[in-house]
Amino acid sequence: MTEKAGDLHSRVNAKSDKARKMTRESDKVWAQYEAEGRAIRARTERLRSLRLAKEAADSNAAPPPVAVRKSRKKTIRPGAAVAAAVAKEPSTDL
Repeated sequence: MTEKAGDLHSRVNAKSDKARKMTRESDKVWAQYEAEGRAIRARTERLRSLRLAKEAADSNAAPPPVAVRKSRKKTIRPGAAVAAAVAKEPSTDL
């Protein structure tokens, strides 16, 4: 019976050692996850401040020139003018 008790004790110790090891590893992973989150937030804040500074500089600068559209002259096709004139004449057919 003492051998079985000793065997049981060693299995319990092995399980507790495994649990402690998993806890340490999960703490390391969690710390790494938090560090990555902090790095992402710092990078995002830096990029946001750069974007806001650029937008402020752009708003203080002169607005870009607006392209002026040239008016197009109406082009009259030679046949269209004759057709319009003929359409306006009263019909003499009886």
